[in-house]
Amino acid sequence: MLNDLDRDVVFETGMMIDKDGGSAKAMPGDITAGGFPEKLVNATVSGFGSIDIIVNNAGYTWTTSSRRPPTSSFRRCSTSTWWLRSGCSAPASTYIREAAKKGLPRG
Repeated sequence: MLNDLDRDVVFETGMMIDKDGGSAKAMPGDITAGGFPEKLVNATVSGFGSIDIIVNNAGYTWTTSSRRPPTSSFRRCSTSTWWLRSGCSAPASTYIREAAKKGLPRG
């Protein structure tokens, strides 16, 4: 499942993955928005059957020095990173735990 704020980018990326023989679904949206992380997790499980891993590959740009980013940009970066960890990882943890158990030896 791909997620990005930019609807066009996330669907274009999904089409490129599909074109290269992969399987992708895209769900644009803001992971810091209330209720969205749960919707993202549910859509992922519905579309793929499970969740094995979550990767945060968020990138941020601003037009000032990186040593002094605007407060709003810094806050947005920090908030989305926190939401990925808590907002998406918490509802997905059951699925990730079950996927991990399949790879563990019995005992």
